[in-house]
Amino acid sequence: MSEFDPLEARIRAALDRIEAAAARLPAEPDGEDEAAALRAQLEDERTTNSQLIERVKALKDRQENQVAQLEQSLRIAKTAETERNKLHQKMRATIEQLRDQVARLTEANRSMVGDAHLVNTSMMVELEAMRAARAADAAEVEDMIAELGPMIEEAQSA
Repeated sequence: MSEFDPLEARIRAALDRIEAAAARLPAEPDGEDEAAALRAQLEDERTTNSQLIERVKALKDRQENQVAQLEQSLRIAKTAETERNKLHQKMRATIEQLRDQVARLTEANRSMVGDAHLVNTSMMVELEAMRAARAADAAEVEDMIAELGPMIEEAQSA
């Protein structure tokens, strides 16, 4: 973005020098044709200069828009990553609970003592582990869709 500012300043300085030189030209009757030609050249240069300045502004605007879009995409990606990390942490905690319950169930079965509450708790923990795994998978699929969406739109518009 800042690389366009010096270019624009140089173009403006060149235009100012051209205008100053044209103002110093003598307005003699025999050099009238030459002065008119120089004025036409000056006007052409001004037009070209204006077009270049507009192009520089357009490039600068486009670059700023792209940077803004990239920053927004980065914020979205960071948010999605944070959510995925939370889901993975929940899944890990639930899996740890499931391991504990399985160990308790195994111990109860070795003792030949059936505990209905222990079985129910184990089933609930297992169900929670499955829900956490499903939520993590769904979040991953949503991230993939979000990344592929722009690519698909770009391919369709091409």
